[in-house]
Amino acid sequence: VLGGKENTAGITLSVDPNKQGQGNQYECVAKHSEIPQEIIDAIESSIMSSLSSGINYGYPCTDIIVKTTKIDYNELTSTSFAFEACAAATFDKVCNLASPVILEPVMNVDITCPKDFVGPAGSQLSQRGGSIMGQDSKVSGEIIHAQAPMAKMFGFSTNLRSVTQGRASFSMEFSHFQIKADGFNNYN
Repeated sequence: VLGGKENTAGITLSVDPNKQGQGNQYECVAKHSEIPQEIIDAIESSIMSSLSSGINYGYPCTDIIVKTTKIDYNELTSTSFAFEACAAATFDKVCNLASPVILEPVMNVDITCPKDFVGPAGSQLSQRGGSIMGQDSKVSGEIIHAQAPMAKMFGFSTNLRSVTQGRASFSMEFSHFQIKADGFNNYN
């Protein structure tokens, strides 16, 4: 009861993973020809807002398909406000039951250094959970191609300079997201 008026709403949602990089998608597959468009719009708005604000930790949801499969509407007591609140609560509940995962950004890292320092430079990457993908020889020195979790790369520049006597440089750019196996544990 809100403002002396009963407000009712009921929906059923399904949540499935989308292919990586395809983004979030929403679809109403429930029969809704007798339901006012403002109710349908309120449900969609709430779902899209919930996707943006995330499930548990406030990070936006990524690559999820959400479908409204059933709508319980009562023309006397159902309101847009009630459906917005119901959609948000149902979304949170369904997503938590789906065992959500945390994704972390993985960076492509290229290190340029003299040949004598390839071992120490590679070791610095390995200590940060990085994987060496390959190596090229150039006139300017060796180039190590690697990938590493972005969260582990803070302070890397200082350590790299220390182990290479200031003779190495690196560049880093986003590659992709991967599932963070340990959630929020060991994030530093």
